[in-house]
Amino acid sequence: MPRRPLFIHLEQAECARLTFFMNRMTLKGNHRVKLRAQAVWLSHHFRKVDQIAQELNRSTRSVYAWLKAYRAKELAGLSEPPRPVKLTPEQVKKILEVGQYLAAARSRKYLPTWSYQKTANWVREQWQITISAERIRQIIVRLLESR
Repeated sequence: MPRRPLFIHLEQAECARLTFFMNRMTLKGNHRVKLRAQAVWLSHHFRKVDQIAQELNRSTRSVYAWLKAYRAKELAGLSEPPRPVKLTPEQVKKILEVGQYLAAARSRKYLPTWSYQKTANWVREQWQITISAERIRQIIVRLLESR
């Protein structure tokens, strides 16, 4: 079943903010976010989603998602989620020491004393790096398998 046309109506002040935002994204070199803002701009000018998708060389699914995100959160909805942080080898080594994973690799008795979530919390406190417990688990599993 075809979707209804989705148009974004912008007031004059919102148009000015969107234009400023697109220019700022151009200067910053963040072309993906600028592309999302352009989709909103084109929608405001009564372009249908399939026309926007074709013009920006993106899928209609992406354009719908961008327009819905803009409706929900305005400019904040167009921003990208943060990319995963890469830990240095020294940081990984420290995580292994703190979490006692080296001992856990030799004997599983230490494993329950320090969880992946506790390790992620420790990393956040220690280095102000946000990392998920799942990412910690992946790092640990990869290191343990390489031994």
